[in-house]
Amino acid sequence: MTMTGREAPSIYEQKLGERLILLTNHGRGLLARLAHLKKMLLWTKDKMKTNPPENEQPSLAFLFDSQFDSAIKYLTRKFPQPSQVDQKNKDFNCVRDKAKYIQQELEPYYHTMKDIHDFWKDGVSLISSVQAVLLLDFKLHDVTTYFLELICTLFFSQMILSKVDERKSIIALYSFVSRHEPGTTSELTPLEHFIAESSDPIGKTQNKFTAVEALLRRILVSLNTFYKARTSTGAEEYFDSYNMVIRAPEITEQFHPPSMMGMPQHRDNHFHAPEAAFLSLESVEKWICVICIACPKVLEDEKCVRETWRKVLTRRYTLPLFRDINEKLHELMLKALDTSGTIKDIKKTLERDVKNAMTVAANDAPTEHKKVRLYLRHSLRINYLILSDVPGLLGLKVMLPLMLMSAARDEIHWLLHHYNADPPVKRKEFHPDLIEPNVAELLFHVESFRLLFKKYSQVVTVFHVDEMKIYNQKLAESIQQCPMLPQHESTVFSDIINKIQALPSGSDLINSDQPADFQGVRLDWIRLQTYLGDKVSDKGFFGQAGVAEQVLDAMCGIVWCSKMIDFLDNVLNDVSDMSALLSWERNRKGSYEPILRTWLANCLADSPAGTALEAAQGSQTPGAAVSFPLTKELIVFPMLCSHFTNTISNVAEYLPSERDRIGEQSLATCNLLLEEISKKACSLISDVCKLHQEQNKQLMPKNACQPGPALAQTQPGTIRRGKIQVPTERPSAAPGSESERERRDVTVTKLDQKMSLLTEILAAINHCDQIIVNRYSFSPREYLMFSLEKEFMGQIRDMVSNPDVRVKPSEMLAQLQATMSVMQNLENYVNVDMTRLFNTVLMQHSLPLDAEGKVTIAQYYSKHYIMGFMPSISEHTAVYSDHFKCFISLPPVNPGP
Repeated sequence: MTMTGREAPSIYEQKLGERLILLTNHGRGLLARLAHLKKMLLWTKDKMKTNPPENEQPSLAFLFDSQFDSAIKYLTRKFPQPSQVDQKNKDFNCVRDKAKYIQQELEPYYHTMKDIHDFWKDGVSLISSVQAVLLLDFKLHDVTTYFLELICTLFFSQMILSKVDERKSIIALYSFVSRHEPGTTSELTPLEHFIAESSDPIGKTQNKFTAVEALLRRILVSLNTFYKARTSTGAEEYFDSYNMVIRAPEITEQFHPPSMMGMPQHRDNHFHAPEAAFLSLESVEKWICVICIACPKVLEDEKCVRETWRKVLTRRYTLPLFRDINEKLHELMLKALDTSGTIKDIKKTLERDVKNAMTVAANDAPTEHKKVRLYLRHSLRINYLILSDVPGLLGLKVMLPLMLMSAARDEIHWLLHHYNADPPVKRKEFHPDLIEPNVAELLFHVESFRLLFKKYSQVVTVFHVDEMKIYNQKLAESIQQCPMLPQHESTVFSDIINKIQALPSGSDLINSDQPADFQGVRLDWIRLQTYLGDKVSDKGFFGQAGVAEQVLDAMCGIVWCSKMIDFLDNVLNDVSDMSALLSWERNRKGSYEPILRTWLANCLADSPAGTALEAAQGSQTPGAAVSFPLTKELIVFPMLCSHFTNTISNVAEYLPSERDRIGEQSLATCNLLLEEISKKACSLISDVCKLHQEQNKQLMPKNACQPGPALAQTQPGTIRRGKIQVPTERPSAAPGSESERERRDVTVTKLDQKMSLLTEILAAINHCDQIIVNRYSFSPREYLMFSLEKEFMGQIRDMVSNPDVRVKPSEMLAQLQATMSVMQNLENYVNVDMTRLFNTVLMQHSLPLDAEGKVTIAQYYSKHYIMGFMPSISEHTAVYSDHFKCFISLPPVNPGP
């Protein structure tokens, strides 16, 4: 059918699948631009208030300048109605003088809002087209996912835009300096109407999405079945302690029954699309919340939908909009119920449900999520040990680690969004379960699985090539049983079948010079989903329920196998991307710092573990004085900086200025984290060296055996003589007694504690050779070597820098040997070249000054011998004693009368 002015375009001509993909990706880029505008305005406003610059002003500073206040207030007084400006109005002289500068500064942000308006218009039009011709549910996984993401992006763009307080000022001021002449007016533009309506994002969203209520209800009912399967084990209560994220414990314990060891896990999937098994629950909850906010009437008829809605409200109390921008979920829901005029009959019931869920979420949700994180840490550790020991199972059990990684990612995101968010119900103290001391271990296991997949990607590829051919055979058999299939769909299916039949074996494919590319197959499947979801096709194709189920299963299996062959890196990013950690957090004191640095500082802090709970309960500041375990998993914090490049690839096309900022920020964060880890290691090494030096001093001749009272450092005791207890004295502990212990687990010395912490942090540094961040390579061991060199130089400098205390050469040698012995022992824990370190440092001390221009050992003793010792010999005040084997000072000679 050809598209004319009178005829409606066919399902093939509308290209709904392609438009959904392009518009959804475009919307994500626009959200990044809008969030960047919001952050720039907040930063400029704070800087102008706290420390206004004198010479160079930041961008958009004129919006907060007192000289422009009168002009901006006049322009926005009747917004969006244009205000007539008299040429004699002196308040606009500053605006006219800087018109070109203002236009240049406001132009990118004006066009951002204009693009948001165009995106909203195109998105609403596309949603209406989808509603008119398609019957979507979660069986058509890809198209439905893009459709729901588009709806959420539209709503989030309105919510973030409403948080930009200066939006009216930007539009009005830009319009004035670019088009308006003094004393004239212009017609209202659609953009000005759009900005004026953005003050009520919920009401506008409900008005636009009322027409698609039936389609959203259908999707929500199908989503309800999926959500129940992912969040419960058959129990009726809202929370299940250990299986809230994973559908059932036997899913993550596929290795226990021997009969299931060799069974591919994706064949035992309860959903058509295998990707649905590890779909982010955060996204699913976001879809449910946005649908219920946009169309509250869906809660009126479907009881199962209302139960799912209540469950979501009890699991969280924030709605993530974009990156670190959150909104209070229960307040949004109450506003949506109050704004909607179609649910008057059950409005009070729904409001009561929201308030009850608010209390449950504030008090119980953090505890339940902490149990989930405990369960995930155990499951990830056990399954990683099994799969790393037998990597041949990665192809069979690939879905198992992906499910666990996706669940762990959701829990980390939940923790980020609720860490500094105010709970909907006031509490006397900060909830202690919002503090996760073992967050490093959870992140470490996720990152270990990512590296394991990349290392054995060929194992996954070979297995899924064979699996794809099995699914291809099932698809061919199912298509032959469907005679009513339209010609267009039949042609697409035939092309897919022929392409897979021509595919070589897995071993030949990985050795081939030409890599496999199934992107066209995946795009064809998205097109087919729009064709099969047509309302007309629903009566024909889906009327044959058995055939439709077989075709859906076969095609979903083919698409899944294709992703495991040529799209594995992207799948890993989807289930375990931690680029959200790049966003900066604002703590209670008002300072900004990366969350990774906060977690690492908690791990490296020297706070007693026994006071962790009291500190959390007695402080309103998250993480204040809480002891995090110092383990080898803390190296994961700098390793996660490599995830930040995913943010660059997602928004570089829409916001090029983000590329440099994110790249520099990721490099700076990784450098900062590695420096702090190496400094902590050097601090522990310094403490160990000091303890060894103190023990070494006890073995020196002047301290090993002191005569008389010096030896009588005794401790009181008693001895029995008959029936009488006689007090006595026994000598103090001799050198070396610190190594004697009755029980190793009870008697722990200070040196044992330091060595235990040092072993953990050195194991962390030795975990990886290099960390690649934004095309730069970071070596943790080189950071350690640099810090060790400074520490060794500092210790030697401390020995020779005190002019009041003269260190004998023998004592200096003993102290150096003790320090070098400790450092030489580090080679047993970390792969570093200590010989190179000693040569670098000690060679400098053979010169008059070291690399920093400080005093060296050579200069110290040269000055001592030349200025003090040699004159005493020449003056006969010091002679060599053959008995003592050293030089001794002579008593002064009385010259006599």
